[in-house]
Amino acid sequence: MGYYETALSYYRQEKYEKASKSFKKAIETNVFTYKSLAGLYESMGKLGDKDKQDEALKLSEKIASSQNRFDIFWKNYGDFYNEATDYPKAIEYYEKAIHINRNYHTAYYRLAMVYFSLRNYDLAIEYCLMALRLNPRDDYTYNALGIIYFELSEYERSVECYRKMIIINPKDEYPYNGLGNIYNQLGDYDNAIQYYNKSIEINPNFEFPYNGLGTIYYKNMKDSQKAIEYYKKAIKINPSYEYPYLNLGNLYKEKEDFKNALNFYNKFILLNDRNEECYFNLALIYQKKKEYKEAIDCYKKVVKINSKNDEVYKNLGFIYNEMGKKEKSIQSFKKSISINPDNPHLYNNLADVYSDTLNFKDAITYYKKAIDLFSVREQQGLVVR
Repeated sequence: MGYYETALSYYRQEKYEKASKSFKKAIETNVFTYKSLAGLYESMGKLGDKDKQDEALKLSEKIASSQNRFDIFWKNYGDFYNEATDYPKAIEYYEKAIHINRNYHTAYYRLAMVYFSLRNYDLAIEYCLMALRLNPRDDYTYNALGIIYFELSEYERSVECYRKMIIINPKDEYPYNGLGNIYNQLGDYDNAIQYYNKSIEINPNFEFPYNGLGTIYYKNMKDSQKAIEYYKKAIKINPSYEYPYLNLGNLYKEKEDFKNALNFYNKFILLNDRNEECYFNLALIYQKKKEYKEAIDCYKKVVKINSKNDEVYKNLGFIYNEMGKKEKSIQSFKKSISINPDNPHLYNNLADVYSDTLNFKDAITYYKKAIDLFSVREQQGLVVR
C-alpha cells in the first residue's frame, strides 16, 4: 500500500494526525500530488490547524497556477473527497472543474460516479451521457453506464453499453465481465461462465470475473470448494478487492464454520466499514454463539447504516430477553413492529415477553393482534410460519 492509500485509510478511520503525515510523504514523493494536497488540507482542518490548512491550499494553487490547469486542480480535489466518501464536497469540486472547463469530460464522468454512489441514478446517467457527447469513444463511461443500467435491471441497455465497449476495444476485459454479470443475474450460467472466462483469457490478473465465477459455483452449482478457489484467486490478485471476503464470509457462515466466517467478515470490514449485510451476518453469528455484547454492537452498526431494518430490532428483542433485560426486549420488539406492522410474529414475540413478566393484560392484547394478522394472511393465501 502506497503513501496515498495509507493516508486515505487513516483518514477514513478518523486518524487525522497519521493521515496528514502520510499525505505529506505522498506529496514529497510526487504521488497523487493534488489528491494528497486535498487530503492534507482536509486533515489539517479536522485537526483544527488553520495555518497548515491554508498552507496546503496555497501550495495546491501554486502548482495549478504554474501549469495553468485549475480544472485539473479542482477535479483532483473532487477525486480525494470522492474516495473519502465526502460526496457533497466531491460534487462541489467537480462542478468547479466543469465551470472552468465545460469540455472536461473526465469531470462529468467522475460526477456521474458520485451520483451513482448516492444512488441518484437519473443524474448519474445524465452526466455519463454528457461525458459521452464530449468523448463518444470513452469506454470508461460506457462501462459506468452499463453498471448503472445493470443496477436498474435494464439489462438490454446494459448489454448495449458493453457491446459498444467491445467495438471500441475488443481486447478490453471489462465488458466481458459486465456481460458475465448480466447473464449470471438472469440465471443463464453457461453464458455467464463463458463471458467471465473470456474476460480472464484477455487478462488473467483481472480479479472481478473470478469473484463472479465464485458466486456461480457457490450459490447455483453448490460447489463450495470451487467457489472458495475462485474467491481466493480474486483476493490473491487484488487483496484490496473487498467483495470476495464478504462472499467467503457468507459461504463459511452457511457451512457454520464460524471461525473462518468471522475471519473473512472482519477482513471485509477493514476495506468497507459501511456494509449492512456484513454487520448483520456478524451479529447473527455472535447471537448464535451467545456472545451477546458483540452481537448487540454489530446490530447497532447495522442501525447506523439502515435504521429501517426491522430484523435487527426483532433480534435485539430476543437477545435482551435472553439476557433478562425485559424492558429493553419490549422496546426492541415495539420498534420492530413500528417498522413492519403487518408481521404477526412480532406481536407474538412481544406478547411472549409480556407473559414472562406476568403482564397478562398486554400479553393478551398482542396475542389477539397476532391472531388477527395470522387470519388475514391465511385469507390472502399467504404462508403462515
